[in-house]
Amino acid sequence: MDSIQGVELIKADGGVRQANTVIQNNRYIMYYFSAVWCLGCKFILPKITEIYESRKRQIPLEIIYVSFDNNKEEMMQCFKDNHGDWLAIPFGSSTIQELKVRYGVTYVPFIVVLRNDGTIITTNGKKEVEDLGINVLVTWTD
Repeated sequence: MDSIQGVELIKADGGVRQANTVIQNNRYIMYYFSAVWCLGCKFILPKITEIYESRKRQIPLEIIYVSFDNNKEEMMQCFKDNHGDWLAIPFGSSTIQELKVRYGVTYVPFIVVLRNDGTIITTNGKKEVEDLGINVLVTWTD
């Protein structure tokens, strides 16, 4: 998880959380690579939202939005309107490019799920969410 160590993550309401704390407090981290212009993202978003809402009762999982939007205004509007209480890497952060390269992201939506120690659970999260919906949590967790 060293790619986001020391990064300030943002919330849609303007709040800020330190990535180190988020990692420590959650056993699982989902990176959701997306953009406002992505049609496929609109179809998978309700499933991701359902996963996020249900995890509150069951699993220490945090979703971090990694924006491929064209500008900060697009990113923040999409984030506020569609992403609930998630966290995001700030627009323009070099961390976005680092994550893109590290996980081989060439399209959106793209989902990577990791344990908080950095162990990759899947880089095929998009397909898994599409196929299994909320039941994907069973395959991602111990």
